[in-house]
Amino acid sequence: MNRVLEARVNAGFSHTLTATKEALVSQGLQVMSQVDIRAAVETDCDTPIDPYVVLGAYIPDVVVAAVGSDPSAALFCMFVIVVRGDGDGTKVESYNPATFLSISDHGASGVGAAGERLEAAMAELASGRYDDRQRP
Repeated sequence: MNRVLEARVNAGFSHTLTATKEALVSQGLQVMSQVDIRAAVETDCDTPIDPYVVLGAYIPDVVVAAVGSDPSAALFCMFVIVVRGDGDGTKVESYNPATFLSISDHGASGVGAAGERLEAAMAELASGRYDDRQRP
């Protein structure tokens, strides 16, 4: 099992950030936060870096089911997706939630399904559908 799910999109950063949100929503994930790491690092450290945003996402029905059985289960139901500049394209990465199945049974049934949804979103991004060359 891959611990990291990833996709490379042959498109600019802003385009890929929007495409990533679309792909996540198409798989039933809701984006609840967006942190501009580039802006924070450049402000706090006065060091330029490539575009870099971290998205926080969740699947509402998975959270409801997991938290219903154990309030601490939400720790395993929130997903971090990194969108970052990668040369002439953009890389999208997330940890594979199925990794947690080996360390916890909190919301286990939903976590496996969440991993499948994140994998589907990454596959959608990697398919070329969102590449700049594929859009009118």
